[in-house]
Amino acid sequence: MARNEFGRTWWGNAWIEALEKGGVDKEKLEEAKASAAKGNVKEIKIKNREIRAFVLDQQETYEPKISLIEFSEEEKKEVLNIIKGNPALASGLSLGRLPEGILDLMKDEGIPLFPTSWQRVTSSCTCQDSENPCLHRMAAYFLIANEVDKNPFILFNLRGISTEWMMGKLGLVAIEEINREDEEFTPYEKLKAGAPLPEETEPDLSFDDLNIRSLFTLLPDSPLFYNEGNFKLMLIEKYKSLASYAETISIEDEINPALKRLEIYMTFQGKKPGTGNDPEEEPSFLFSPETYIQGIKTQDDQLTVNIPVLSPSGPELQKRKMKVAGRTEVMNYFLSLPLELSKESSSRSVRFLNLASSIALALVRTFSFVPELKLFEDNSFSIHFIPLIHDEKTRAAMDLLKHLAPENFMFGKNGREVYKEPGNFILQEFITYIVHQQEARLGRNFYFSDRKIYNAFFKGERFKPERFEEESYAKAVLDWLERLAFRKRALQPAVVVKSLSADKYSLQVEIWDRRNENSKPLPFQMLFEQEDRLRGIESEVIRTETLREIKIAGEYFPQLNTILNSRGSECGVLTSEEIFDFITRTSDILKLLGLKVILPENIKDLAEPKLILTARDRSHHDSLTYFSLKDVLEFQWEVAIGSSVISAEEFRKMAESSRGIVKLKESYFLLDPEKAQTMLGEINRKPGDFAPRDILQTFLTGEFQGKKFIPDEGVTKKLGELLKAGEEVGYPESLRTRLRPYQQAGFRWLYTNLTKGFGCCLADDMGLGKTVQVIALILRFKEEGKLDKPALVICPTTVVGNWYKELTRFAPTLKVFIYHGSQRRLTLKNADVVVTSYGTLRSDEEKFGKYSWTFGIIDEAQNIKNPDAAQTRAVKSISAKNRVAVSGTPVQNRMTELWSIFDYINNGYLGSLGSFKKNFSVPIEKYRDKDMISRLKKITSPFILRRLKTDETIIKDLPDKIVFDEYCYLTKDQTVLYESVVKSALSELKLNKGASRTGAIFKLITELKQICNHPSQFTKEEDYRKDLSGKSEKTVELLEKMLRQEEKILIFTQYKEMGDILKSMIRSDLKQEAFFFHGSLTRSQRDKMVAGFQEKPDNKIMIVSLKAGGTGLNLTAAARVIHYDLWWNPAVEAQATDRAYRIGQHKNVTVHRLITLGTFEEKIDDMIKQKKELSELTVAVGESWITELPERELKKIFSLQGRSFEAGGF
Repeated sequence: MARNEFGRTWWGNAWIEALEKGGVDKEKLEEAKASAAKGNVKEIKIKNREIRAFVLDQQETYEPKISLIEFSEEEKKEVLNIIKGNPALASGLSLGRLPEGILDLMKDEGIPLFPTSWQRVTSSCTCQDSENPCLHRMAAYFLIANEVDKNPFILFNLRGISTEWMMGKLGLVAIEEINREDEEFTPYEKLKAGAPLPEETEPDLSFDDLNIRSLFTLLPDSPLFYNEGNFKLMLIEKYKSLASYAETISIEDEINPALKRLEIYMTFQGKKPGTGNDPEEEPSFLFSPETYIQGIKTQDDQLTVNIPVLSPSGPELQKRKMKVAGRTEVMNYFLSLPLELSKESSSRSVRFLNLASSIALALVRTFSFVPELKLFEDNSFSIHFIPLIHDEKTRAAMDLLKHLAPENFMFGKNGREVYKEPGNFILQEFITYIVHQQEARLGRNFYFSDRKIYNAFFKGERFKPERFEEESYAKAVLDWLERLAFRKRALQPAVVVKSLSADKYSLQVEIWDRRNENSKPLPFQMLFEQEDRLRGIESEVIRTETLREIKIAGEYFPQLNTILNSRGSECGVLTSEEIFDFITRTSDILKLLGLKVILPENIKDLAEPKLILTARDRSHHDSLTYFSLKDVLEFQWEVAIGSSVISAEEFRKMAESSRGIVKLKESYFLLDPEKAQTMLGEINRKPGDFAPRDILQTFLTGEFQGKKFIPDEGVTKKLGELLKAGEEVGYPESLRTRLRPYQQAGFRWLYTNLTKGFGCCLADDMGLGKTVQVIALILRFKEEGKLDKPALVICPTTVVGNWYKELTRFAPTLKVFIYHGSQRRLTLKNADVVVTSYGTLRSDEEKFGKYSWTFGIIDEAQNIKNPDAAQTRAVKSISAKNRVAVSGTPVQNRMTELWSIFDYINNGYLGSLGSFKKNFSVPIEKYRDKDMISRLKKITSPFILRRLKTDETIIKDLPDKIVFDEYCYLTKDQTVLYESVVKSALSELKLNKGASRTGAIFKLITELKQICNHPSQFTKEEDYRKDLSGKSEKTVELLEKMLRQEEKILIFTQYKEMGDILKSMIRSDLKQEAFFFHGSLTRSQRDKMVAGFQEKPDNKIMIVSLKAGGTGLNLTAAARVIHYDLWWNPAVEAQATDRAYRIGQHKNVTVHRLITLGTFEEKIDDMIKQKKELSELTVAVGESWITELPERELKKIFSLQGRSFEAGGF
């Protein structure tokens, strides 16, 4: 690489000037300089005070030698005394700088550091040139200037003073030694359990953006390891591109349930972890082999690995079969996961990696990371990136990561050594990986012409010195990055300001322990006392690091140099004018450098002016509507100072006449001219036009664009009335049930929101009766004459039957039309309610688009969670005056789904999907931004109503056992089988009498039950797909909801064959292992199964054969019971249900009875419900009463009536 200049520092330049002033011919100097610049000096070394070089000249190589006169022993002692007497000189030298004052001090003692003439230089060259110095000696001399730039200690080395001797005598240590790779592993025998996890395991990763321009102001523009331009500016641009890249990483909606069972470890091929791309250093991830995670490719072969574990008897090595996955796949996968740290969601190692990846992204997107050099024994180095802990949020996140790290997460190749601090290492790995990945995406050297340095910084390649001048690159990089590295150190200098009088303040330095804020600070003077260790750390290390920090801080705040040079015996003094500059300017720089700043109470919490938005009502109307908000409210800026509020004009006058600490009324505040001008600029840009949604959200959150919003009393009252829901509403007279108190409240909430023009989402817990609340709403509109057009109910196919049954049961005055099946026809004549499925609506979107509706009601609203799906677009295309979404799941927990539902009920209220993802989805799902969580809750809560069964106000209204009939359709396959069996059986019945007739009827009942359960139970084919059976689809749908609510479930069936089918289906569709309790189990198997279900949180589902589990079982862990097939014997059902319910257990049990529409199941169930005497009969004789019915009744009961999946509308 060609060199255009030599001597870029004043001391490097002084080295060259010594040659120029030594009487050497100028033309010869320029010729030598040009030769050095062309790279003709091929090799250069310094050994035993002698400079040796190899210089190319006209195809010949010459060997010049140069040395300076060694200082005498007396001179060496004097130089040491000069530096020792001035700590600022010592710390400057350790920072790779030569303090200018040292030359004058040495000159006063008659000790020149630079040669005063060439005659004071001893030299020779193999060229035998008579001129001294020759071209080759001068070229080597020029090249040495660059090395003197990077390390001025070379000047002392050439005079016979070694770096080690000098640093040792000064009580300091070379910074390179501090930064060398330390042993970070410990024997597995020392493995011990970590501290218990804190109760608060939901960190807020919404870190504040670090001002990188201010941070990098601390760095010199052009470091000595880079000659091609402004390296700092390039690094700033790189940081910006990295922050943008972090925002582009897509986040998955949910955690894969399989992660709950996954155990992950990290191991290394070599002894120590590294950060480069060298194969022997790159870590590998080990996976438990029984778990497959889509998105992470593992090697086919399994390895037998020693895993260090903590057993009850102590640390031991366990041999386990493991799969190996590469770093790239694992890190990419975890970077895309939402942040979820609950024990129920995943294993500890998964949660650890999840948190580490989220913290890493949060740090990169807020510029809160810095490069760090890792130095190796061969003087090579690598650059990795470490977190910058700059506030309480970053500190809390790091503490949680440390606690969450499994003790044995990282270990060496044979498992005999475990890594001490896996949290720190894995976080650095993720940050560094993001940097390398972004570079790989660019596919080119984005900024730097010096490929080697570029690759070290941004590609992870180890920098290995190949030329003499590269040997000092490590120190040059270390010195340049030093200002960014202070925060990682255990002890922290603190600048302590104390009030001496009204206008005078003292300044001192103390040493604080970052590891324990409550420990007593050390006086600065203690650094210079002869202590071996300070707070458990070698005193030379603490002294070196602290003096370097104070020296650098002194460049921005010279008063610190006085304290440094006096070894803390003298204090600095600040005037009132200086204290203002200190508070507003200097303290921020000191904090950026990692110093703590402690201010006296009287100035620590001085108020500062803050812009606020106010609003008044300029209309004379008594009430507001959503759409009139924009026209009747007037907004303006005002300024809050402490508890006082002044007009914008008053603040303008104050800003023009005052600065610093200003008195307002009886208190003082801080007026920064620059901040004041920024505020005045915002005031001049008057509040723009507000859309109704902006006004509502500003009112609900109490802020606008980060500024406090203060409406006047009239605006507060009217907006409060507009958003008030649940006002008194007349009860629907024709509703054939009595709503429970919470259901009445839900009905009133729906009614008042809709009549005020707001769409809303009823998201009550599963089993609280959402459907009946919506039915009451429709009825009320009907009775008030507001149902001028039909209500359209859109729901999954599996609940179309439920809607029909509940509408006809609770609201018989409503005319209900089902639009479903292959023979469907859409005619709205006389219809009050039309019920259809999402799939049917998608297919017939054009037909539905021809009509307008009073209501657009979507049940199981998560069916529109994908905004881009054709189904979602079809739903949102419906023209409905009032829109209601119904969901039994907490929609607030899934961001895209929440946005899509709101886009349906209140279009545009949450902005575009892109802006919503940027402002809410990513900050909440990946970073758990508490401010955004709070804001989203505030702006959506008026339009979402969610009550849980566990709420105290709800549970007292609920019966001990809640029973729901879940209606299902027959599928096409079931319909064909059903009709075939019925036709054949009814023909046979005509030929049978007596006992044979009874037997034939029982046979028919059994076969039809099997068909309604699942075709495979009847045909004995091993095709257990859920979509072959309406009941199976309904069961899987119910189980998905129940599992999301972390509930345990019992499924009762009369048939072992059906139990086997259900077990297989649950494994296939839900990735869950269900227990199956049946009569073939031994006593010990039964006991083990019951204990596992009752006691282990992961075991959520138990299938129970009704015969095996009818009596003698206590399964009170279950909150849900599903009766898959019915005996039509209330006593048998109740007996089974009581396995989950016990008197006094303080828990409600919800029962779901599956009934197939249009079949004998529905007809018999209706008969039993309608006739009390028949109900009593079934208790006594079970199903045998059916065999006594006449042929005409039997045909009516068993024949299929148009409610199968393929049936037409009815």
